Amino acid sequence: MNKLERTPHAKPGDVFLELSFGEQIFLWGIRIWVSGYKNDTNVQDTLRLAYTHAGVPKAHAELNALMEMITIAAFGVMDVRCPSCSKVSDDELLLMSAIAAWQHGSSPYDGDIYLEYWAKPATLRILRPIARTLATVLREGGILIRPRPWSLNLLSPNRQRTRNELHAVTIHYTNLFSCLISKRKAMNMRNPNHKKVGDLIPDALFPVRKEEEWHSLSASEIFKGSKVVLFALPGAFTPTCSKSHLPGFSSHAQKLFDAGVDTVCCLSVNDWFTMEAWREDLQIGDEVMMLPDGNADFTTAMGMLVDKRHLGFGARSWRYSMIVTDGIIEKMFVENFNDDGDPFQVSSAPSMLEALQK
Repeated sequence: MNKLERTPHAKPGDVFLELSFGEQIFLWGIRIWVSGYKNDTNVQDTLRLAYTHAGVPKAHAELNALMEMITIAAFGVMDVRCPSCSKVSDDELLLMSAIAAWQHGSSPYDGDIYLEYWAKPATLRILRPIARTLATVLREGGILIRPRPWSLNLLSPNRQRTRNELHAVTIHYTNLFSCLISKRKAMNMRNPNHKKVGDLIPDALFPVRKEEEWHSLSASEIFKGSKVVLFALPGAFTPTCSKSHLPGFSSHAQKLFDAGVDTVCCLSVNDWFTMEAWREDLQIGDEVMMLPDGNADFTTAMGMLVDKRHLGFGARSWRYSMIVTDGIIEKMFVENFNDDGDPFQVSSAPSMLEALQK
């Protein structure tokens, strides 16, 4: 008896509004991409901005590569609905199931059974690494797709394949995405899978200037073999960050060093010039290493990128602090995600020093 015969009967297609946030933002991206392809309009900036604000900026390039390969090399017709359609098509469910298989499975071939529906073996060899990378990027950013074992029934060769049912509609992409972001906040899913105690620090690169030249400082250079205190904040020159957070760690730096800390780092989603100007403005010395995460690569990989567009900030880091020993998070102090403001209760220098002295 094969897999298809063992699975339950296929149930009716899902309704878009009943999907989880992760599933909605993934499927929304697919629909927007196909809409742009069909109508010959440029939606790449919309997708890039959307996935950046969703905390998975790298997903845009991987999704674009996946859809281009499917469009060019896959066979058959894929039923992708319009961005505002309420029903989820069978083909959309198969795409979601492929990503879910790689997010929750352990084999590099977990999602093959779904992609084989459109892809010939030669094409599948190209699609597989792209889809796996997309699944990983989404998972690391907290964009999760639920496994749907019953969707294997949709792979039946006897199933009638329909024409592409992408409807030509006028859709306000940014407004739709804003609604999804609002829903994510309401569901308290801003950062469902951020890095936690015991996790390995992501190895991102920080562009810095030395002697009028650009250099890339890697996270491994900072954290490997050292005990590091890192505190992250929403932005340079902002009130709480300038009055309390950065000055607090600067004034407590020597006590932190005496407690066994090798390096104190201040991280923000700002460029190097802004971080250095801020340092000079507050007269902060070398006791604090300023880490400019301008592209939010480290913050995104940490699962700490948040949407602050309502303040005109774009995507920024949530406020937190942590102790990292040889690249492993030893202790972590994250401000309350349920607070829509800018809480500053647990990530201060005195709290960090107290934790180190216990």
